[in-house]
Amino acid sequence: MQAWYLLYCKRGQLQRAQEHLERQSVNCLMPTIALEKIIRGKRTMVSEPLFPNYLFIEFDPEVIHTTTISATRGVNKLRALWRPTRYRPLGGHPSAFYLQTGRDYRPGNAA
Repeated sequence: MQAWYLLYCKRGQLQRAQEHLERQSVNCLMPTIALEKIIRGKRTMVSEPLFPNYLFIEFDPEVIHTTTISATRGVNKLRALWRPTRYRPLGGHPSAFYLQTGRDYRPGNAA
C-alpha cells in the first residue's frame, strides 16, 4: 500500500537524493518558496526549499523496501509520515461514534 514518508537528506545532497529516488520510481515532493534576495547588490527572485534538507516521498514498502530507500545516496534518515490505521469507529473518531449512537466508545467498554 502506498504511503507517504518524510526523508531527511544529508546537507547539500537534496537534489542528488531526489534524482536517485526518481530513478527507483519513487514519487518525490520538495515544496519550494519564491524569495526575493539581494545577490551581488541586485534584487533577484530565487526558489528555495520550504523545508531545507527534507523531502516528502511516496512509495509502496512491499514493492521497494525501506532499506533500499535508506541506502540511497544523499539520504540520512527515513521517517514514517502517514500510515493508514487499522481501525476507526464509524466516521473516523470516537466522538463521531458517540454522536451517531449516543454511547461512549472505549476499547473494552461494553455499553
